[in-house]
Amino acid sequence: MGTWFHEVSIDGRECLLVLPGLDYAVRPRIGRSFRTDIGEGRTGIETRVNNHNVGRLQVSYTYTFSKDDSAIAADMPATLLALGNKRLALPIECDRLPAADYTDALRIFTAQHTINYNAASGSYDFDDDIDDSHPETAGLVVCSLMDRPTFRLFNDFEYRVTIRAEEDSPWGTRVAVNTLALAAWTFEPDFARPVEDLSKWQQKRDQIGRGREQSRSGDDAPAKRGERATFTFSERNELRQALTFFETQRGQQGAFTVPKFLRPEWDEVDGNAPVMQARFGTDVFWMDFANQDQARANLIFWQVLILDEGEPDQAHAPRCPAVKLWWQDRRRSTLGQTGSRRSPSGRRYDRVRLTWPCQSKTCALEQVIGRSSCGISWGVHCGPSRSTTSIANSISRFANLNRATRMAPLRCG
Repeated sequence: MGTWFHEVSIDGRECLLVLPGLDYAVRPRIGRSFRTDIGEGRTGIETRVNNHNVGRLQVSYTYTFSKDDSAIAADMPATLLALGNKRLALPIECDRLPAADYTDALRIFTAQHTINYNAASGSYDFDDDIDDSHPETAGLVVCSLMDRPTFRLFNDFEYRVTIRAEEDSPWGTRVAVNTLALAAWTFEPDFARPVEDLSKWQQKRDQIGRGREQSRSGDDAPAKRGERATFTFSERNELRQALTFFETQRGQQGAFTVPKFLRPEWDEVDGNAPVMQARFGTDVFWMDFANQDQARANLIFWQVLILDEGEPDQAHAPRCPAVKLWWQDRRRSTLGQTGSRRSPSGRRYDRVRLTWPCQSKTCALEQVIGRSSCGISWGVHCGPSRSTTSIANSISRFANLNRATRMAPLRCG
């Protein structure tokens, strides 16, 4: 590996530190991501469940090499493809600042680990060893590749290597937004770029049989308004505010009041601008950086139909397990296995079993999932006895397990 690639250990994770500089021939993209499951009924009303409560950092970096550096250009994708179980440690480009300027007042993200380095030579100091002997300091994100790196040749003299990666690290290594509160979305779009109407009907047309005419459904449901607009953030504080607002909404989950940007009905009187209750239309807040202080974001807003303007959104519980379950196969007695059986009706069930000592017996908590139905049921069985009393006692014991026998809780996010 060349001077720009270093194997390091960060919080017990083996990582490849990648330090070539970015020349902005292709703008770096940095995003904040969530994962939201959305269910939409025929009326357009939604339920939204977020799979974690804290955003992750995503990056898309394109490294440019001249033909004189073709050896490095070839070495980079080869090195990335040979990562195996290692992760990447990448500087957060928008927070690559002069060493003296790397302060809370200026950085956009708060990283648990920092690096002071020289992108031209690849030399660096890490965390506690930082003495500002190198010209630049940046936060580090520990991440994994989302796609295979791409390798391109332009005009027979310029190589470009593009990597896309998402934060993949323990809680103690996380990258957070350097928060700056924003009470409401007050940013105006960059009207130099078109605002698009994405509104959609709930009406559907279906062909039934061989008739010429089609059936219609959903024609009594309201239309759902959607808008796509481009926002240009010219200051670092504006970027912090926008990211803080997105983080507060947890991506697509939260609903908020937003101005209507397509508003031919507006009389341009202050205070009379039309608004709607909306949510973000994507789970990633991508920022394309023209330089380290200015970025552009292309955002979608979808109307939330169940709400009147200004009303708070309904509560959406996050999907998050309370305990970590280790399961045991009933036949092999091997951790991490899943057994299955067929019911008399022919339906296939998967059975996940959790065991713990219960006085003189061994109790098991089993989760039974019917493959051919949507129901999930829980059953508790105590040894050979399956009386109502023993089941009730087992449930009570499971609910009152002491700290020594409980499974380790999972941190949400």
